Amino acid sequence: MFKKNYIVSRQFSLSTSLDTIGPIALGVADCFVADQVLSGEGVPSRPRVASPNTFRLIVARGRLFHRCEPEVLNAFESTVERLRSYGLQIDDGSIEAALDNVAGIDKIGTFPSIKVGATLRSLGISTLDGVDPKTRVRIEAGASILAVDYVRMARLRHAAIRSFEQSFTENEVFILPTTPIRAPFLSSVEEDSAFHEFNGLVLRNPRVANMLDCPSISLPLSLDGLSAGLMLIGRRNADRRLLEIASSVETLLRGYSHAV
Repeated sequence: MFKKNYIVSRQFSLSTSLDTIGPIALGVADCFVADQVLSGEGVPSRPRVASPNTFRLIVARGRLFHRCEPEVLNAFESTVERLRSYGLQIDDGSIEAALDNVAGIDKIGTFPSIKVGATLRSLGISTLDGVDPKTRVRIEAGASILAVDYVRMARLRHAAIRSFEQSFTENEVFILPTTPIRAPFLSSVEEDSAFHEFNGLVLRNPRVANMLDCPSISLPLSLDGLSAGLMLIGRRNADRRLLEIASSVETLLRGYSHAV
């Protein structure tokens, strides 16, 4: 006879302040349909492709380009030039003011480490024995944050969200590499210091949209070997417009004729 092993697990959000549901799909149209379903709408429809002369792409130059792998940076710049050759309006810009606000929050603490610690405590889990050390150190970091500091973090975030929302329109989208590096090999992140370094780089750019409570989408960049992405960040509460713009960008990059 075979002995049966039963495993009971409980899933919960890492950070209720930041976690959002988003699809991984073959194209923007599928993301659009998934968004409609998740929004509880009726029969899903296909997205309208934004006309190229109705929006502007802004390259978010600055610290989010630091430590970009040459291959990722070259693929990004080549894609920007290709889109520009198709007639898209693309300008260099900056979101450094918003990033200063995010950095101010990070100096106090991080929402995930605080939130997951609170969730574990509410579940009656008082010990972190058995938790992966790389994860445990992040949870323990949140335990030392005072309540008054958490309130400060929340207030700073709300101010940053309002400020960023007012800095551009729904017809403007910031673009940048989704991550500055491609996925590292497991052998390169065995040491704790290396893991935390690479983990920080992989999360650095995508987390900006989470912190600023705005929609974003990543399209694949043309690159040999491991994949890289082109991230588009839209204005808060302008998810559908972002998907329309992303659909237009995707159409051009795929080499199809634009359909108005």
